[in-house]
Amino acid sequence: MKKISLILIALILVLSLPAKDFSSELNRTAYIPTSMTFRAMGESGRAIALPEDGFSVNPAALASDGFELILPSFEAAVTNVNALLNSDIKGVLNKDTTAMMDMLSLLSGSSYFIDGKISSSLIIKGFGVSFSLKSGLYTSGESISAYVTVPIEGVLSLGYAHEFDLNNSYKLSIGGVLHTNLRYYIKPVDVTTFVDVATGDEKLDLSFIKESNLTLDLGATLKMPYGFSSALTIDHITLKNLKGNLKYDLSLSTSLGWSYKYGPLRLSLAMDLVDITRIQINNALYHLNLGGYIGLWNNLGLYGGLKGGYPSFGLKLKLLFMESYITYTINEYSEFVGYNPKDTLSFSFRLFF
Repeated sequence: MKKISLILIALILVLSLPAKDFSSELNRTAYIPTSMTFRAMGESGRAIALPEDGFSVNPAALASDGFELILPSFEAAVTNVNALLNSDIKGVLNKDTTAMMDMLSLLSGSSYFIDGKISSSLIIKGFGVSFSLKSGLYTSGESISAYVTVPIEGVLSLGYAHEFDLNNSYKLSIGGVLHTNLRYYIKPVDVTTFVDVATGDEKLDLSFIKESNLTLDLGATLKMPYGFSSALTIDHITLKNLKGNLKYDLSLSTSLGWSYKYGPLRLSLAMDLVDITRIQINNALYHLNLGGYIGLWNNLGLYGGLKGGYPSFGLKLKLLFMESYITYTINEYSEFVGYNPKDTLSFSFRLFF
C-alpha cells in the first residue's frame, strides 16, 4: 500500500505540471530514447525486454528485486550513411557551396543527420528513474526546400513495476512510466541560409523555440512456461491541454517472445505488432517487427531484426562493467514503405553496474 500511495502522489505532482503539445515540424512525438539492443532487433522484443527497456518500450520490464545502474551512457549516430558515402565530403569540408547544397538535399526529410546522446538510469526493486539528453543537426522538408535546425532534447522518466506470481509457471508484471520532456531548438532555417551561415556569408538567427510535453506509458508482461512470454503496451499517452480539455493520443502494441539459456548460450526471438489500432491492409508490413539475439554469457551478443521489412543488425561486447555496442538500422521516414528509407550507424559506450 505504501508503494501504491507513493506512486499516486508522484503521478499527481507530475501531472499538475504545465504541458504544451509538440506541434513543430521538428517532430510530432516526444523524445523517448530506446536501447541499442531493441533497435538492433528491429524494434521488437517488448515481451522479453530488459529492465533498462522499461523506460522506453515496456514499463513492466522494470519489475525486479535487484539493482541496476547505468552511469554514464554515451551514444553517437550518423543517419543516411549511404548518401554520405556517395557525396562530396571533401567539398563540404572545404565549405564548397555546391557540395553543401547537394549533401543537404540528399539528407532531406524529417530526421537527424548526426546526433549524440548522454543518458543514465537507476532501478531499485521495481522503482526506476532515467534521464537522457540529445542534440544534433536535424533536417526537415524535401530536397533544396529542406530546413535545418539544432535541437536540444531532454527527458526525465519515473516508473514502477510489480511482478505477481500467478502460480509456479506463470508470472504477470504490470508497470507504468511517466515522461517529462523538454525541447529547445534554434528557429529552423532553409538550406540556402544554412549554407550561407556555414560559409560565413550570413549570421545565424539564434532565436530559440521551447516545447514541453508529458507522456505516460503502461505495460503488462505475462511470463509462461518454456521461456515464452507475451506483452501488451500502451505507449505515449499524451496529455494535451486544449481549451481546458484533456485529449489522449496513444499507441497500442502487442508482443510475443521466447528466451532460452543453455550453459553460456543465450537465445531470444521476438515478434511485435506496433500501433495496431492504425493497421490497414496496405500498411500491415509497416507495423510488423521481428528480431532475434544470440549470445555467449552476457559478454558477447549478436542481434538482428526486421522493422517494417527493413533489416537491422547489432553487436555487443561487455568486459567487466564496460559495455559497447554498434548497430546498423534502416528506418522509413514517411507514411509509406519504400518512399524515404534512411540507414543509421550508431555507436555506444557505457558503464553498467
